[in-house]
Amino acid sequence: MEFVSDDGGQRKAFDFGVLPGHPSVREELASAFSEVTGPLGRWRRLQSAERMWAVARRTNKWVAENRPTMSELGELTVADARMLLHALRTPAGHHPMSELRTLLSCCPAVKEEVLREIARHKNVGTKGGGHQPYTEQEWRWISTAMRTVIRRARERIVAHRQLVADFRAGKLDDRDTRDPERCLGEVLDHYLRTGDFPHATSNGFPTQSVRIASLVTGRPLRSLLHLSTGEAWAFGALLVGLTGLNPSTVFELPVPRILATAPHEPGVVFVDAIKHRRGPRAAMTIALTDLRTELHPPDHDRRPQHVRETSLTTPYGVFMSLLDLTESARHMVGSEKAFTFYVRATQTLTATTPKVRGEHRKSWFAEALTGDPERDDVLLGFSLNRLRKTHLERHRRPVAHTPATLGRYLRNMDTVTEEGYQLIREALDEQVADARKRRRMHVEALASLGSDHDTVIGACTDFDHSPHDGGATCRQTFLTCLDCSNARAFPRHLPFQLAVLDELQRQRDHVSALRWVTEFAGRVAQLEEIIAEFEPAQRTQARDQITDLHRRTAARLLTGDLDPI
Repeated sequence: MEFVSDDGGQRKAFDFGVLPGHPSVREELASAFSEVTGPLGRWRRLQSAERMWAVARRTNKWVAENRPTMSELGELTVADARMLLHALRTPAGHHPMSELRTLLSCCPAVKEEVLREIARHKNVGTKGGGHQPYTEQEWRWISTAMRTVIRRARERIVAHRQLVADFRAGKLDDRDTRDPERCLGEVLDHYLRTGDFPHATSNGFPTQSVRIASLVTGRPLRSLLHLSTGEAWAFGALLVGLTGLNPSTVFELPVPRILATAPHEPGVVFVDAIKHRRGPRAAMTIALTDLRTELHPPDHDRRPQHVRETSLTTPYGVFMSLLDLTESARHMVGSEKAFTFYVRATQTLTATTPKVRGEHRKSWFAEALTGDPERDDVLLGFSLNRLRKTHLERHRRPVAHTPATLGRYLRNMDTVTEEGYQLIREALDEQVADARKRRRMHVEALASLGSDHDTVIGACTDFDHSPHDGGATCRQTFLTCLDCSNARAFPRHLPFQLAVLDELQRQRDHVSALRWVTEFAGRVAQLEEIIAEFEPAQRTQARDQITDLHRRTAARLLTGDLDPI
């Protein structure tokens, strides 16, 4: 079957007929693959389809080798699901759980228990922290290296464009016909006008000019005027880090049709983008600006407007630089995609997603490598997915996804979790300190009031004149006794106080962190402080005296059953 992307720009044939095993199994997998990657499926990009094909092919191979008598996928058992996942594990320890579950869920015969077993095996983060954002220092290393690659490319392309401009303006006419710069300018001028390099004198070109131009550069002539694969990838990496967009969305950005601002205003450009996994909501318009994160240029930024618009520290500057450097390549290819570059392996121009292998990075980042093992390891192994997560962690706002999705991403980030714990700790300490200052209940070793003055956790000296009700009859909850100067705590109240404290601590696992901090933490601190004023023997004796009535009363107190109407 042939896969065709939504925009028709990506095509590839996947042949299930050559796979081994039972024909019925192949047909089931082919049907599921067609449903997942077809017009109504959610895997609508070639890279996603290739991942799904790899899972389908390896699943078929496992069935053929380990269950040769199986005639349909409905015969898979829970044990088979576990062994299949183990067989599909990558060298990095990653299970293609999502792909396998999606594929098999489109096979009607597969049992629900098998799908549940597959879903149960969540991937554990790899040693490299694949789901974690980079630190500020790591992001600084990466962004600096990307800008170094881009600036080097910009200097090369601009210099050779200027050489062609000088040749066309006649500034090189007074030089010898064998002058290297003149020959190179002449050949590049011919290339930009015709889209091809001269190969012989039959087209009116002297052979020596072509030969000298080829020798003087030491690299393919096309690469002098176009971005290479690695340079295009560096642009994409920087845009991912600055915008938080998915890499697949960034590498398919088209040339914008509208510039939203006048020349003297801060630059804003609206770009049509597609995030295919969003289904009917895939198409969207994004705004790339030359403003900083805080939406306004800082007071100390005195750079001219044209400088800010080409700055590699803003999405607008990076994107406009990309459009400028790929203009001639887009014209030759006839492409509307911003990422159009020269592929050295095929010696052609292409408008696709640049594919980069890790072993090539060492040559690209040679100028950025310093010999520091930690820094160099980050540069040689960083991922675009982690760059995107870095942007989300730094800015905390949704980017082409819902707030709920952003919340799920943030919950999985160690830095955000630690930050949340710290905030809760600070809020908890503040509430506890405030509650201890607010406490007014006095502890007395000898009872000075009879039991007819008892409340749930103490006794009241003047119920008719409450300091919390302006001197009127008390209308407060019993927990407010802890804050009241009329309240007294006697040894006979210890069983109730211990029961209430136990019930409060049991609530900790059943309420949100916010409610615990704002409602319960202070009361726990107050009760612990009051109980600590009694002798250890009194506390031990009181705990032995706790009855079911104490526990039921404590539970009703916290549910509000004993609050005044």
